[in-house]
Amino acid sequence: MGNRLKYLTTVLAVLLGALLWTSTDSSHAGWLIQPDRFHASPHGEMGCLECHADVAEQERHPNPDNTKQTRAERFDPQRCAECHEEVVAELMDNNRHRGRKLSDFQKEGYKRCYTCHDPHHLIKRTESDIEFEAGKPRHTQCAACHGKQDKLPQPSAEEQKCWDCHTAPLAQTGPKRREQITRFCFTCHGPKRDAAIKSAPIVDKGQMQPNGHGGLDCLECHEKAAGYGHADQEHTKCTKCHEVRHDEKTAGGDAHLRVSCEACHLDGVQAVKTGNGNIVHQRIKTTGVSKVHNMLFKEGSGDEESCRRCHSQGNKVGAAAHVLPPKSILCMPCHTATFSAGDTVSIVTLLLFIAAFIMTMTLWASGASGGIGAILAGAAGAVFSARLPKIIRALIMEGLLQKSLFARDPRRWAIHALIFWPFMIRFNLGIFTLIMSLWNTECPYTWALIDKNHPFTAFVFDATGALVILGVVLAVVRRMGKDKAETVEGLPGQDRIALGLLSGVVILGFMLEGMRIAMTGWPEGSQFAFIGYAFSQIVGGSPGAYAYAWYLHAAVWGAFVVYMPFSRMFHIIMAPVNAAVNAAKKEHHH
Repeated sequence: MGNRLKYLTTVLAVLLGALLWTSTDSSHAGWLIQPDRFHASPHGEMGCLECHADVAEQERHPNPDNTKQTRAERFDPQRCAECHEEVVAELMDNNRHRGRKLSDFQKEGYKRCYTCHDPHHLIKRTESDIEFEAGKPRHTQCAACHGKQDKLPQPSAEEQKCWDCHTAPLAQTGPKRREQITRFCFTCHGPKRDAAIKSAPIVDKGQMQPNGHGGLDCLECHEKAAGYGHADQEHTKCTKCHEVRHDEKTAGGDAHLRVSCEACHLDGVQAVKTGNGNIVHQRIKTTGVSKVHNMLFKEGSGDEESCRRCHSQGNKVGAAAHVLPPKSILCMPCHTATFSAGDTVSIVTLLLFIAAFIMTMTLWASGASGGIGAILAGAAGAVFSARLPKIIRALIMEGLLQKSLFARDPRRWAIHALIFWPFMIRFNLGIFTLIMSLWNTECPYTWALIDKNHPFTAFVFDATGALVILGVVLAVVRRMGKDKAETVEGLPGQDRIALGLLSGVVILGFMLEGMRIAMTGWPEGSQFAFIGYAFSQIVGGSPGAYAYAWYLHAAVWGAFVVYMPFSRMFHIIMAPVNAAVNAAKKEHHH
């Protein structure tokens, strides 16, 4: 039991050492050294070339080819053995370290001293009677043993050459830090670099001035750039500073959930699709100055042309061939949309609907005393009176629950509910999601509701659409088998045109969903959109066809909206209005 405990403790120590190193801040990375910590370390009295003699022998320093190597590839155990011969010999020959027996697994971990020992930032062991302030790093408490000094000892002229480049900036922000980091990085990436350096892209810092990044230094976006594995480093995500994601109006909401910011906003790159379906950027190599830092889509501009890197015929990232407009206010009954109408279909539909609605309401109000003006005045008066609770109750019971229809004909009520309630579910879910996307952008539930491939959202959308189709089919079947004598008096008859347009909208929606799923490579979670997923196996995905199908879907919905005021289905709007008016009148007479 004791040996197992020692074994586990040792393994955890090795892993913890590696974790602490890999999670170190960029200012502590391999090529940048903190002078105060180094001065307090056991190596602080040594010269740089005592450990890095090979640097003096190199033809060129820095050598960009070396930056591609990992720390493990660059590490030479013999370098430590030159001074720590007994320790290394004990480790390598006897499988022992600090008096403890090591297993083969542990020995592999200990082969790389830096896993647990940072050679530049170790702290000297001190006598046990030295009192240090708890909670503060020891390298900041030199006065516990030494006389207080205002600055560190100056390095020799030879060492100063190393420190000029390899000193970590003491300032966290500001011009001095930017100047120091820029000088360090531009040794290889600057326009005036050594002509023999050809593998590193050239960066013009002037490109960063107009895009809002002119006040940043390189390490704020490239946090791990000052360390080995330089070529394969991951850049800091843009959301570190830019917390607010684009809304539906700016970038199509769910359409760009799997697209990295850089794929759209960096110049000199191309968008590529990864194995997990995400869209990321890939730098286009050039012999001249890299365009990567010349940001696109700057404040107040709309560079639609850059959208063409994805939105083009035959693209390989699963995007529509055309740049589609954001979902407008007319899409709100089914989708998370915006309070806008910028495309031709939406503008024409909205204007025609307003004209048709005004015409219908004028005719409806012509029989009322005082006309439309009296009705509006009465409605305004009812809202600010004791009648309001009665009116709200009537809207809920008649408008939402259809109480009177249920009392007259439960079967027709059921069919009506199959069509009406799915729209209510989708509308309320869309409004809630829109509010959340504007109010709490970083909430994960917000983006789960926006993501069409999230299991919940995918299933709800397809289930509600299926209920609408079921309601339409049952309505048609019931009408075909119903005798005129059985028609319920006072209720409007069936409107085949409205039902046809409504069915077309839903079916086209399923087809669009199937095309999207196929174009984007059947992403994880899309199978929960069970009808759209089935369509994806049939219709496939074509970037060009998708755009035309999108506009056809919008046009059919627009035709339904415009036709609505003249259709027999207009009672969906008017029934709750009548109920509210009647409730107001009854209360008034009472």
